[in-house]
Amino acid sequence: MGVSKYVNVFHGCGNIDLPKPEGIAATWYFLKAQCGNTFPHAALPFGKMTCGTYSGGYTTGYGENIPNSCGQRIPKLREKRMVRGFSHLHQSGTGAIGMYYNFAVTTPMYGTLRPVEEEAQDEAGRPGYYAVTYGDSGIRAEATVRRSTAFHRYSIDGEGLVSIDFSNDGLDRSFGSAYYGLAKDAWISRLSATELAAQVTMHGVPMYFYAVCPESTEAFLWEDYAQIGGDRLTETETEKRFGGAFCVAGDCNVRLTISLVSIEHARKLAENDGDDFDAVRAQAEQTWEKYLSAVEIEADERTKGIFYSNLYHSLIKPCDFSGESFHYGEGAFMCDLATMWDMYKTQLPLVFTLYRSESERILETFTRLGKKYDRLPVNVTLTSSMNVENQQARMIMEHSVADGYFRGISADYRALLDTARRDLATSPEFASGGRAERWTHHLDMAEACSAMAELAQAFGEDPEPFRSLEGAWRQAFDSETGLLRTDSVYYEGDFWNYSFRLLRHMDERIELAGGKEKFAELLDSFFGYGAEPVDQPVEHNCWEHIERRGFHRFEGYNNEPDMETPYAYLWAGRADRTREILHLGRKYMFCEGEGGLPGNNDSGGLSSCYVWNALGIFPVSGQDLMMLGLPAVERAVLRLSNGRKLRISVRNFDPERTDVRRVIFNGREVESNMMTATEMMQGGEIAFEM
Repeated sequence: MGVSKYVNVFHGCGNIDLPKPEGIAATWYFLKAQCGNTFPHAALPFGKMTCGTYSGGYTTGYGENIPNSCGQRIPKLREKRMVRGFSHLHQSGTGAIGMYYNFAVTTPMYGTLRPVEEEAQDEAGRPGYYAVTYGDSGIRAEATVRRSTAFHRYSIDGEGLVSIDFSNDGLDRSFGSAYYGLAKDAWISRLSATELAAQVTMHGVPMYFYAVCPESTEAFLWEDYAQIGGDRLTETETEKRFGGAFCVAGDCNVRLTISLVSIEHARKLAENDGDDFDAVRAQAEQTWEKYLSAVEIEADERTKGIFYSNLYHSLIKPCDFSGESFHYGEGAFMCDLATMWDMYKTQLPLVFTLYRSESERILETFTRLGKKYDRLPVNVTLTSSMNVENQQARMIMEHSVADGYFRGISADYRALLDTARRDLATSPEFASGGRAERWTHHLDMAEACSAMAELAQAFGEDPEPFRSLEGAWRQAFDSETGLLRTDSVYYEGDFWNYSFRLLRHMDERIELAGGKEKFAELLDSFFGYGAEPVDQPVEHNCWEHIERRGFHRFEGYNNEPDMETPYAYLWAGRADRTREILHLGRKYMFCEGEGGLPGNNDSGGLSSCYVWNALGIFPVSGQDLMMLGLPAVERAVLRLSNGRKLRISVRNFDPERTDVRRVIFNGREVESNMMTATEMMQGGEIAFEM
């Protein structure tokens, strides 16, 4: 075992449990819920299948929480962590996005068929493996996965049942209709004594399930937990629970697949993945070792644990459903770009930097979606709607297209440019020189236009109409305050949180604020220099408290809107401030264990932010730009997606020091603590001298 031994799959699964902050970190304000919302389930890097405990809890179906949006005191669904079965497909780290999956809840039991809810005991997990004991029955349940198949193993003493609820879609139904869906166009079938199949339409997407239990002595169908006769059931009453069950007489295994194509396809996937449980588990851990070893670090054991746990949770999404797209059929389909407005800043640049094949499939997915819909969406999940969370951002996939280009990822960039032109036309007010609905969207699109103009020029195409709109960012700012204008709706923050975005024209933006000194003063106020410590919000419904807090403050990595803002000081000549904030952020906002993340790890947004900051380099999405900060490791080697290696070293390393004397890249001193992503991808060495 190499680096995978440092991963704690439970990292960030619970409510935050961080050190008491000191200094300016004590003035940062947690705007969102204080929980990480990750899951410990068996998964593969970018794998389609995930499998583990289902409790009905918010938001992943794992844990004890009810729906929440902010605060420390999050009420519980149950006082103890419970298990109702193993579910499949889960969001990772998200808040409320309306789709929570948790399909095909599979439950072992003794006695008669019934709903089960028992205390989850003796949980254990490794990359690619998860296990739990049902507290009352004592049944040990284990899970591992291949890309398209979940493998269950149950230790059952004597006669028992393994039930599969094919109607489950989402979280505990007591939360209300926003958190669970109703199965439609459903049928289930008993194919043989060892095989069950089902088709259920979830969120407008037909899903096909196939399950096989080689040790089963008989299989039957059920509705509302009552056994029914026959080999097929067509479900018409959507409120009812329905599924099938295997009868077993001891220890048993279940293989379960989910296809977006057909039952025959699901069955073929299961047949192709026919190895035994232990062989699959070993292969899963080897796969994780390969992906995690793309970054090797030298650091103390605690730092390695935090680093690789964050890297692990940065590689869960998006999921590879290639060949199964319900949008366009064949070809690559990387799904669960569920919180694109968080992923585009740090998570996708990390993928593009390190993992070539997944990067190419992501960009092919963008290309195919663009040809289908004449635009690039901000959310790609298992739903037929392309308008999910469409108020969050605009044209941010264009930023990621540029990130792929700067890192040398192969793609049909001409087709993507064509889509970007059509995408721009869907916002006619902005495209005609006016303002977007929200100033945050306005900046999204202005920066996207800058990125697409650069790509168009690189490919010998006319950069218009992009070039004419890249200066539209100026309209969003108030020249009197140097901040964003207040006549707009702001989501997950206020106008301060978005005022320090790292734009292409930062020098001009700083002049608009009154010059470097004034800009640094605004940043000082935002980060709490000279301010008193704040009390964090406590109640889970606390928006009134947040709205009347009376100050505007950095969210302390509790959320993604301002996580790149510490680097804004670099343009003001105050790299010392950047490094102090990065140091305090690592010290007080990221630690080990279930409470080791400061907030929702939206599809890897926060965990990948930590990875970049710990390496001492940070991307600016949509720009050919990397910023140099403060490494938390003495040495690192990155195996880049183009086959080259990038080495990072720190001379006179001391984890408590923040004074960097100079940075050398391949023998030359780096001016202004910035370099291009193109340079980074050439490989070599970045040497920090303390």
